Amino acid sequence: MEYLYLLFTITLSFTTNAQHILGQWETFDDKTKEKKQLLRFIKLETFILLK
Repeated sequence: MEYLYLLFTITLSFTTNAQHILGQWETFDDKTKEKKQLLRFIKLETFILLK
């Protein structure tokens, strides 16, 4: 469910502000506030990939 929320938030910010999402993003646990994972968005030709 958290991933859906993250995807929705990124998509919404991308479409409303026309900001690019390329680069590294950190996700944090809602309860413990600890760093959970590092998301990396890269552009490959005409695609944006999540690693």
